[in-house]
Amino acid sequence: MKRLNTKKGVASALIFLIFSSVAPVFQNNVNAVGTSNNVDISKNSDSSISQNPMLDSSHLESQVTSSSDSNNSTVVDETVTDRAGSDSEASVEQEMPIKEEDANDTIQQQMNNRIFDELDTNPSKTEAENFILSIVEPIKELSSTNDLYASIMIAQAILESNYGKSDLAQPGINNLFGMKWKNIGEFHEKITTEQDQNGNEVLVSAKFKKFDSQYSGMVYYVDRLKKGPGFESGSTWNPYIGAWKSTTSNYLEAVNCISASYATDGKYAEKLNNLINQYNLTQYDNDSNESAKELPLVNFIDSPTWNGRLTNKTNVYGWALGSSKLKKVTATIDGVSMGEGIINISRPDVDRFYPQYQNLNSGFSLDMDTSAIPVGRHTLAVQMTMEDGSIQTDRRVVEKFNETPNIFNLDSPTWNGRLTNSTSVHGWALGTSKLKQVNISINNVFIGNASINVSRPDVNRIYPLYNNNSAGFEYKMDTSSISVGRHTLTVQMIMEDGSIQTDRRVVEKFPANPTIFNIDRPTWNDQLGVSKSVYGWLLSDSPLRKVEVYVNNILVGQPSINESRPDVGRTYPQYSNNNAGFSLEWDTSKLSVGRHTLKIVMTTADGRTYTDIRSVEKVSLPLAGKQISLDAGHGGSDPGAVYQQNSIYEKTLNLEVALKIKAKLEAQGAKVVMSRVNDTFVPLTQIATIANNARSDIFVSVHHNVFSNPSVKGIETYSYDGSGRSLADDFNPRYEDNLASRLIVPFAVNNNPTRITESSKLANNVQDSLIASTNAENRRAKKANFQVLRETNMPAILAELGFGTNPEELANLTTDAYQNKLAIGVTNGVKTYFNK
Repeated sequence: MKRLNTKKGVASALIFLIFSSVAPVFQNNVNAVGTSNNVDISKNSDSSISQNPMLDSSHLESQVTSSSDSNNSTVVDETVTDRAGSDSEASVEQEMPIKEEDANDTIQQQMNNRIFDELDTNPSKTEAENFILSIVEPIKELSSTNDLYASIMIAQAILESNYGKSDLAQPGINNLFGMKWKNIGEFHEKITTEQDQNGNEVLVSAKFKKFDSQYSGMVYYVDRLKKGPGFESGSTWNPYIGAWKSTTSNYLEAVNCISASYATDGKYAEKLNNLINQYNLTQYDNDSNESAKELPLVNFIDSPTWNGRLTNKTNVYGWALGSSKLKKVTATIDGVSMGEGIINISRPDVDRFYPQYQNLNSGFSLDMDTSAIPVGRHTLAVQMTMEDGSIQTDRRVVEKFNETPNIFNLDSPTWNGRLTNSTSVHGWALGTSKLKQVNISINNVFIGNASINVSRPDVNRIYPLYNNNSAGFEYKMDTSSISVGRHTLTVQMIMEDGSIQTDRRVVEKFPANPTIFNIDRPTWNDQLGVSKSVYGWLLSDSPLRKVEVYVNNILVGQPSINESRPDVGRTYPQYSNNNAGFSLEWDTSKLSVGRHTLKIVMTTADGRTYTDIRSVEKVSLPLAGKQISLDAGHGGSDPGAVYQQNSIYEKTLNLEVALKIKAKLEAQGAKVVMSRVNDTFVPLTQIATIANNARSDIFVSVHHNVFSNPSVKGIETYSYDGSGRSLADDFNPRYEDNLASRLIVPFAVNNNPTRITESSKLANNVQDSLIASTNAENRRAKKANFQVLRETNMPAILAELGFGTNPEELANLTTDAYQNKLAIGVTNGVKTYFNK
């Protein structure tokens, strides 16, 4: 998701003057609501995207037009896209320059009078019914002919006008739905409360549209829901499509859409649903009378699964839904009762998938004592009885296993392990009964019995069902008389019930502690990139003193020694050395392409030297000599989009993928300049400045998408559309040091036709490679006037890697495997672009 910075310009300065006489906390709150950090209202760049705005850039669209009021004061009409809990049609403050003396008097008077419309939570029955009766007929007519829910319109009228008692509902204003003024027609200004992006209530001064009659206000409301909030200025973008009858299966889905797009109140949907239920408003929805529908019976047994495993204590849990609530759950195994379960367990996950049932507590759980059930396959039946007498039954095959079969492990020596003059044979054995005896043999010749009942709490933690902390055995084997060479070790474990477990493995007797070493990397014929690690280990009776690395007989470095290698120490315990390693990071950037001879010389403290020689090859990397500026969108105080109930931030996903892209680009020889490498906030202008100052060959910005409709998914890649800066941008001093450069730079450099063409090619290359790598839905390469694309002076793209609001796509976007696919896609696209 793109971060669009707020630029208030002259209008902001006038707003500041207007509110200067009001308490500072009020002024801060007005600014907080009226100028979202996620919306750029000083330019119309994002509205220039050529694709369908609802599908292609749902969370980005910001359509801005300029007009003048009767005093020739410039005003801004902004229609902000749907973004749940953030900016919305009814919550965006209009920044309007007005006369300072009028503003101060009006605002101070309203502050003193505390004119804040709050819903009467306990209206009289007559008062509520009279208000509903006064508006129901025109609302029924308008909703029926416009594919809308009358129940929602009535509930919104109640909520927004406080049963018609709000000053907005009075004659001369007639605004029952709290609709803001959009620079067309007359307005009424008042102090009201809204929620900021953190859910805190703040006071704002807002302008509300006036209507000749309540009916004309209703018609205007219907037009906004059918044509979109910006229909008066010609915009076709509409976040309310999901609130129509034809696009929903019930009014609950429409309420969710309205609440995500209409207001900042985080509990807006809950309030509407409560009103609809309290006054049975669905009776006015014509053929969509939700309260009269019979809901089908549905259930699911989460555990045990089909062919699931029964233990001595087995928990059955799941959920059941119907027109009435769950009354009782019972279970049987092969017809034998296993008891009655606990019901009304909270299952918000089920309620999210089946909101029409309005049941947060559909879960049940039953603990079965199956210790008497014999080993084998059985039929489990779970019967769910509803309050209306209906019954659902789920049957499945389950299997009871022996929970404590015989198991063992021989820890040492390993297969092909090394025998010393004194070798420890140790391991553990578990079963239905305890260990009785362990026999040790070499080449089928018995050599002794191991000690048993050795404490092994580590084994008991892993296998708690055996309840045995002393499952270990150990034998100190004297191998001094065993000849050098390979032998067969046999360990026979006899349990108290007479069962026997046997382990045989090949071991080898070596001479006492010869010098051994290994070069782990590079391997023979290994290919070298920009840098390469040289590492390995050496074991000897004499400690390692130094290691030297030569290429074509020229010394290139001395690795550090005595590095921790516990893996080597475990494999060769007779050397008692866990620090046998050495390593060197070798810069191969100046090495010529072709084959070279690598020589590693290891010298021990007693002066002996050991040499390893191998051939390696320097290959030409496809991105060698290229510099790429890489931007992980958002960061720090700017989380970007927030997914999955505020548990996943876009900024985190952006950085995770960007770092993977960086590693893959560098592996191909590129130099990468990052705008950020941790969770910090970098302003948009600084992001472009970093790339421009670095004189990078290309610029890539990484983002993730968001949209109110969870079914929307896929990848899209943007390049600059060439529309240039607005006049306000050119006179904004933050871009350059002087006016001349501010006027010239966007057109002389940034709007260079070659840069725009190259950006488009880069976007297409990366988009194609991303789709090939991930098989995601292809939303294609597009053009836009995003600031980071406009203000950079090299070919630049912004990749939207998927929609975090789509549950299936979010599940992929949070995994390393899929993020690596995205990184491969971007890297391959960049390679294609440079190798064209």
